[in-house]
Amino acid sequence: MSNQVGGKTMPQEMDDLQQLEEFVSQIAKPEQSIKCTPDGISFEEFAKVCDLPGAPDDAKQLLQSSISLLRQATLSEDEQIKNIAIILRLLIENLSSFVTLEQYSWLVHTVAKSLVDDISLNGGNLLHVIKMLATGSSPILYYIAVALVFAGLNAITHSGKAVESYRVHGMSEFLRHLEICNLPYLQQQCDNLQTIYQLLKLLSLYQNMVILRHGGKSWEDLSEEHKGFAESFHIANAQIQTFRKWLDNVSAIVQPFGKDQEKDYLILADLLQVDMIPLFDDLSPDDELV
Repeated sequence: MSNQVGGKTMPQEMDDLQQLEEFVSQIAKPEQSIKCTPDGISFEEFAKVCDLPGAPDDAKQLLQSSISLLRQATLSEDEQIKNIAIILRLLIENLSSFVTLEQYSWLVHTVAKSLVDDISLNGGNLLHVIKMLATGSSPILYYIAVALVFAGLNAITHSGKAVESYRVHGMSEFLRHLEICNLPYLQQQCDNLQTIYQLLKLLSLYQNMVILRHGGKSWEDLSEEHKGFAESFHIANAQIQTFRKWLDNVSAIVQPFGKDQEKDYLILADLLQVDMIPLFDDLSPDDELV
């Protein structure tokens, strides 16, 4: 039997195949363009956050010495970290000083505005801060986290436009942002996958923080838990279904990325298909979402 195939011997065929594999392996594939980790902020920027106006006088006096030390360039990194730990402990111990709805609303606006405008909190840093605040033990931290979600969405849907009021918005405002981020808008962002990633992460945070937490709760339960903020966490089943349909449509837009931008596609697909869409199964369709 001849060892020739198409005029070439089997060893020659194997050599050609190996050369082809080597050639393909050398073709440069697009690098991952989506950045998933926060950049972090400097110790000086952290000191700015902790020195926001409006803190109760007793808490402010307790913080001043550590904040002043944090601004000193001569401190070692270990000393700076030690002062941060002290500041965080003092802040947590004095959160109970803010007790009324007016103080909550003022504090939410003041802190969120300073974080976004003065510290320029954005990108991965914004996502990280929202997650940390949302898991805090104080309602104030939770409301600030929700306000920052909407600040992040506003930065995407109304780029370059200043936010007039940083506050806790409800599901209706959330869906208005989705209306802006329609399929034509997302298709225009195909060259800027970081924006799509940032958008999906903000939506995912809101889904976990608000929709899964409050979906199905009665008005009475919401009023007892959130008092004057109850309206912001009132969610209808139709609103949830609108959000889910939007996610399904986005999945169809993301699908073509798998061909030429494999790493980015896997990040976005995992976020949609693992972290977001399956969570709707946790909300039973039989629940009374009023």
